[in-house]
Amino acid sequence: KNQVLLEELQQGVKQLTAEVHSIDGLAELIKNHEAVFSKMESYEQSYNLISDYLTFIEKEGIEQAPDDVAGWVHGTVPTFRRMKTSLTEAEERREEFTAKFSEVIDQDLSELGTRLNELQQKANVAIIYDEDADPAEVIAVMEDLAEQAQEIQKAERRLCNHQDFFGLDVTRLTKVVTVGKDIADKLRLWRAVSEWMEVTQAWATTPYCSASQQEMTNEINGYTKTVNQGTRSFPGNPVVLKLRTMVDEYKLILPILTQLTNPNLQEHHFEKINEIIGSNVTTDTCTLGTLLELQIVDVKEEIQVVSLTASQEAELEGQLAGIAKTWQEVEFTMVVHKDSGGKNKAQVIGALEPIILMLDDSNIALTTIITSRHCEARLKEKAAAWVSSLKTIGTTLEMWMECQKNWLYLESVYSHSDISRQWPTDARIFATTDKDMRARLKKVAESPYVHRSIMTHNIFSNLQSLASTFEMLLNSLNKNLDERRIVFPRFYFLSDADLIHLISHSKEPQSITRHLKSLFEGITKLHTDDDESIVGVESAEGEVLTFAKPLHTKKEAHRWMEKLEETVSATLKKRARECIVASSDAELDSWALGPHPVQLVLAVRSMVWCQRVEETLTNGTIGLGEVLLSCEGDLDGLANALTRELTSIQRLALTTLITLEVHHKQILNTLKDMPRDTDPMSFAWQRILRTYWDEPSRSIDILHLSHKYTYGYEYEGAASRLVVTPLTDRIFLTITASLMHSMGTSLTGPAGTGKTESVKDLARTIARQCVVYNCSPGVTCK
Repeated sequence: KNQVLLEELQQGVKQLTAEVHSIDGLAELIKNHEAVFSKMESYEQSYNLISDYLTFIEKEGIEQAPDDVAGWVHGTVPTFRRMKTSLTEAEERREEFTAKFSEVIDQDLSELGTRLNELQQKANVAIIYDEDADPAEVIAVMEDLAEQAQEIQKAERRLCNHQDFFGLDVTRLTKVVTVGKDIADKLRLWRAVSEWMEVTQAWATTPYCSASQQEMTNEINGYTKTVNQGTRSFPGNPVVLKLRTMVDEYKLILPILTQLTNPNLQEHHFEKINEIIGSNVTTDTCTLGTLLELQIVDVKEEIQVVSLTASQEAELEGQLAGIAKTWQEVEFTMVVHKDSGGKNKAQVIGALEPIILMLDDSNIALTTIITSRHCEARLKEKAAAWVSSLKTIGTTLEMWMECQKNWLYLESVYSHSDISRQWPTDARIFATTDKDMRARLKKVAESPYVHRSIMTHNIFSNLQSLASTFEMLLNSLNKNLDERRIVFPRFYFLSDADLIHLISHSKEPQSITRHLKSLFEGITKLHTDDDESIVGVESAEGEVLTFAKPLHTKKEAHRWMEKLEETVSATLKKRARECIVASSDAELDSWALGPHPVQLVLAVRSMVWCQRVEETLTNGTIGLGEVLLSCEGDLDGLANALTRELTSIQRLALTTLITLEVHHKQILNTLKDMPRDTDPMSFAWQRILRTYWDEPSRSIDILHLSHKYTYGYEYEGAASRLVVTPLTDRIFLTITASLMHSMGTSLTGPAGTGKTESVKDLARTIARQCVVYNCSPGVTCK
């Protein structure tokens, strides 16, 4: 450790005692002095530590190496003392040399200032401002001046650093930066002139069609920036103005070059441009220099118009090409269709909405192309041809879909053997047309492209023939259906599709069950035997009306439907007589629960009640009290009967009969309060809907005032009846009066108050068919 301290002290003494012969030497001395001075405290601590250690060893009598003792006594101790002395001497030398070299620095700075003034004068000689001077010569001069300026700047910076280091006042040469920048900017300007001349010389010999416009743009933008900087640095400098003129010359021609190399320019466009310029610019020998010589900048607006027109025409050409490409690729969507028999499959055209939408878009685009002011004659002719083609396609698609719709409809009709047998002539015509239609659909399926299929196979004229045939067949079918409706008017309440289904399954009674509700309000099911003969009908409530003998269904539908209507009516008429006879021999509740149809139970009960009341009224209202008591007793008996174990039909018959008896009781209460001389011809009795049995015709008659209606024997099933109120009575009276005068009745009132149900209940009372439908503008006599 003593050896390390000794070496460091010796090194410090050497640095502090070094000779000083220059400003740099003085700076080195000052730096060493400050470095050693900063370490003195550390040196003293190490020195004291070693001294105390040696003293301790000597006191303890520990033997020491002679070399260590000699090194400390003769080396470290005197060197440490020399270090302190050298620090003091170095401080004195620093002050002495600083005063001495301060004058030298001032003198050197003065000389630099003189050189800087001379350099500034040289940077403003005439050749530097001469725009016609040789750029190489001027650049050589300016490069030499730039080197001198850099030397002066380095020297000035070094001297100022010394002043700052020595703690002297720093004296800056303010013009050194300005002069250096002035020389650098002028050198940059002349280099730009030289380089621009080289670049433009190469451009001038380059064919304009192969010139890189991006590179030219980058070069021009760079030199424009240089010109702008030169304008700010040297306002009015002729060299700057010359460079600006040269750059602007190519800057103006650059947009024209872009227009001349427009890829959309065609031969007829170049002919116009050659005419405008007065020279042929389409050859490979036409260079940028040639364009400048032709003063093409003077006609740049005319060239721009031609180029813009070419771009617009190209855009229109592209749109037209896009339309053509689209329609070359558009295909029909084909879907598999099975005929009603499920045997013959055919591919038919699916939804056309996407094609129709595309057709509309294409027509709008073609209209835009044709009406554009840039659409020249050749292009307009192509667009007009496509307009004609798309019109043909649109008309053909409309007719095709109409034909296909009619064909599919007629195919579902004539695929049934029953219909073909009944209308053989139309079936033969359709069979021929069906083959033709399937053949055409097969061709489309093999080549489903819309444009090719329609424009190359003359489809339109063929479709016209098919459409005419289909129209004839549809008219004939409608005529045949109307004939069936005339024969059996209830068919008017079936749609064409339902009627066709019914006719096509005329020998399958169970297959037409779904249409029964529309034809017969009370029939929902047919009962047949093994021979498919109808032996009875069933209502929605489950009531069955059995026929006396089976009804055969081997004939056409309208024939056996007529027989069904007649058979149901005859059966009810016969059962009505049986029901009357049974009512006289049994109690009311037992009779009501018998095998009689519910509608006949109600009609016969009304008949019995009317007969009894009318007989009583022949003697006035005196005997009505007894009738009223009898009515109340009947109600109690019916109510007690409801507590028994009953079938659904029996329970429904009792509840409906109770509703009727309650109404009878209300009428009796009203008549009982009438004057005593009230007789059967009084209005109080005549306004009641009354039921009678006409023995000569063996039929039920309904009387209302002086109006008489024959019971219709329309099978109603076990349908429930409305609770009759005084308002209901007035409605019935109005409707029956209008019917007798062959007029209509319009019931008004809020929704859900029973207008429709009141009319239906009256129809059930007189056993007439009641048809309910919603009126709309589409409802006609057909």
